[in-house]
Amino acid sequence: EDPIEGLLELGKEDQVHGVHLKDQDKKHQPVALGRGIIDIGGVLRTLEQIKYAGLVSLEYEPPDGVDPLPGMRESLKYIHSVLGY
Repeated sequence: EDPIEGLLELGKEDQVHGVHLKDQDKKHQPVALGRGIIDIGGVLRTLEQIKYAGLVSLEYEPPDGVDPLPGMRESLKYIHSVLGY
């Protein structure tokens, strides 16, 4: 399903109560936000469009033994760049 279409539909009725973001590559492996196949930028802009004011959680699960902090930092930088922070 298209997350943007879902947000637009649910946003009409103020039914978006929480957002959990994660991205993945074509092999369904986790990647930092903005590096994968999901239109995270479009999702973020849609959240602004529907005036979503709730919480957004970020998930990044690197391969075993890899420090998750660099991927989390990269994801946050991506979010800030999309939203103009």
